[in-house]
Amino acid sequence: MNIYKDSARLDKKDILVLIPPWRSPRLIYSVMKRHIPEEFGYLDYHYSPDLVNPDAYLTKKYFLEYVDSLVSELKDLKKKKSRNFYVYAESLGTSLALVLSSKIAVKKAILIAPGDVWYSVFFSKTCLHARRLFSILDLTRWPLFHNGLKPFATFVLFVAA
Repeated sequence: MNIYKDSARLDKKDILVLIPPWRSPRLIYSVMKRHIPEEFGYLDYHYSPDLVNPDAYLTKKYFLEYVDSLVSELKDLKKKKSRNFYVYAESLGTSLALVLSSKIAVKKAILIAPGDVWYSVFFSKTCLHARRLFSILDLTRWPLFHNGLKPFATFVLFVAA
């Protein structure tokens, strides 16, 4: 698995971490980056499509490698001076963002995911641990669309530390 990094203004106090969806083009956030306020730095942490692998153990290994690499980089930034980290993640990136937020303090996160992912989390009996984590993190959910198949097609989740 490869990790591609793009960053700017990492000397700022507030750092926005961008975690893309699976199989997205590397330039997915190029327009967004142009509109990030000057008082924010950003770190775009893109991963290769083989993060999700037919071998479940390899997928877990790649997930943890990705998160550990990102945590290491953020801790290095925090050693230099106190920082506030904000996370913006989409689809599969939301899972990575949740693992990241369990390892390093995230001031606020915006997690955008398709309905099937969050439907499973909020309504299946097998996802009790995730629901407990969400209640501990005091997540609020906001349904954007209704597709008739699932109660919510898309959620935007705001996480406050």
